[in-house]
Amino acid sequence: MQDNASFYSNKNDNKAWQYLISGDGFNCDMANGGKFVISSKNKEEQPKIHVYKSDISENGNVINKRRIDPYGAKDMPWATPFRLDPNNSNILYLGCGNLIFRNNDLSKIPMDGGKDSVSIGWDSL
Repeated sequence: MQDNASFYSNKNDNKAWQYLISGDGFNCDMANGGKFVISSKNKEEQPKIHVYKSDISENGNVINKRRIDPYGAKDMPWATPFRLDPNNSNILYLGCGNLIFRNNDLSKIPMDGGKDSVSIGWDSL
């Protein structure tokens, strides 16, 4: 829902949508099996995009949420692309300026509600 936050549903029902995160709703990616969702929100300061992981219950409710974009990343425009690896949902690719960042294991990032970027698991390609 562009410019109106990000919502999630694991049901074929228009009334079952759950709120994930405020912000743009521009880009989201769901893990295989729907256990978590990656979403982003636009900010004024650098990095301009903050990326979040939200753990989802079987009922479609957000259990935990944490900011996960790479520490020190810059030049992340409004339409920063990111995708989970289709063969391994714990690997995330994130476009950033002239770099592609890869997180090799999202499951190692503590889901503690943190609001700062992280260095855990990130490298640049």
